[in-house]
Amino acid sequence: MTSLDLYETAQCPLLTDPDNGGKTGNNYYQDVVTFTCDLGYNHAGSSSLTCQADSILSGDVPTCTRVECSELQSPTHGDSMGDNYYQDVMSFFCDSGYELDGLATITCQADGAWSGSVPSCTRVQCPPLTAPDNGGKTGINYYQDVVKFTCDPGYELVGVPSLICQSDRTWTGDVPTCTRIQCPVLPPPANGVSSGSNFYLDVVTFTCDSGYDLEGDSSSTCQADRTWSSNVPSCNDIDECSAANGGCDHACTNTAGSFQCSCVVGFNLNVDSHSCDAQAFKVD
Repeated sequence: MTSLDLYETAQCPLLTDPDNGGKTGNNYYQDVVTFTCDLGYNHAGSSSLTCQADSILSGDVPTCTRVECSELQSPTHGDSMGDNYYQDVMSFFCDSGYELDGLATITCQADGAWSGSVPSCTRVQCPPLTAPDNGGKTGINYYQDVVKFTCDPGYELVGVPSLICQSDRTWTGDVPTCTRIQCPVLPPPANGVSSGSNFYLDVVTFTCDSGYDLEGDSSSTCQADRTWSSNVPSCNDIDECSAANGGCDHACTNTAGSFQCSCVVGFNLNVDSHSCDAQAFKVD
């Protein structure tokens, strides 16, 4: 047998397909075996081998390795879970009080690209709040934001002064109300009466019974600091005839609050001025 015959009958070992790949070709002298990888896998090594005269292949059988996608950063205020090889799924999560804006999962593809972009985590929003009647508010409605409430002058807060937006999109309580401030109830003066109520800006008026004179302010207003603008007046017994009758200066009687003036001998009553004028005597 010639050397040529030896070459023609040389046979290399049979080859098996690489994992996640395949091959074509025979194993005789000068036969070429070509290797391919499945979708999503890349060659690691030579893509073809030749059977040599010494029945040894020209190299090692290649391997097929999974395509690798770029490493991803977790979103701010969030996290991610998964690997970055072909067909791996990367899942994204947000911290408490934040929600995903974008895809929750993306997949590593055969071309080494991801099927989508990394999402962002945005703060949860609570329902907007309205200010109470006769009051106001400050603050916005995102997670952990604090809304504070105030009342107009003359009104007081009933309820909590502030609310916090929670991770479940609810507030920590209900919007408070603003109610009108109340001043202490004013008693009527002795021997008199009062009318009016005791809320902010309400006016209470005072009057005296017949036969009594008002000393002090005839009305008082409830103020924003819960105090009245003036004290309760007094009703004093009328016991000076001249004061009650415009100058009856000689004689006066007070009968059940009714005043009568009279003049002594030598004086005449001046009805207009309620005074006693000396009589004019005629000289002979």
